[in-house]
Amino acid sequence: ILLEQEEQARLKEQQELLRLKNDQMHKEALANALQIERKNQLLDEIRESIKAKETDVNIDTILKQEKRMEEALDQSVKEFQEIHPEFFSKLNALSDNKLTPLDLRYCAYIHLKLSTKELATIFNVEPKSIRMTKYRIKQKLNLDKEKDLEDFLQNIV
Repeated sequence: ILLEQEEQARLKEQQELLRLKNDQMHKEALANALQIERKNQLLDEIRESIKAKETDVNIDTILKQEKRMEEALDQSVKEFQEIHPEFFSKLNALSDNKLTPLDLRYCAYIHLKLSTKELATIFNVEPKSIRMTKYRIKQKLNLDKEKDLEDFLQNIV
């Protein structure tokens, strides 16, 4: 009985640690979304500067910032894989390896409960494109139309 109690206490601690890591990943994903939104604003400023023929814009600096943000997003996905190592393998198995790396990235962010609008900001697309991507992912996973993708992805882990 004492061993069972110790095991239950250990499992509760592990569960709490996973919950905290999941919360941290969610916060990081939101921070990355904000970074990407800023990047998009910066690109808009560049376009306006080019239209106005201003020559003092340092495009090289802006491109380096862009690369750093991409690396930050890639790091988030790697951290997600560390926390939920079975997530991507289960998705690939369920889809018969039909999901692309980009699809898997979408699934990770959907699992982190990012909204369609937040995903649109991260991927620099319209919310309509996100809805279409979700639909295609559901098809690749052979989910019924009634099955909610977000709920399905939450229950994968």
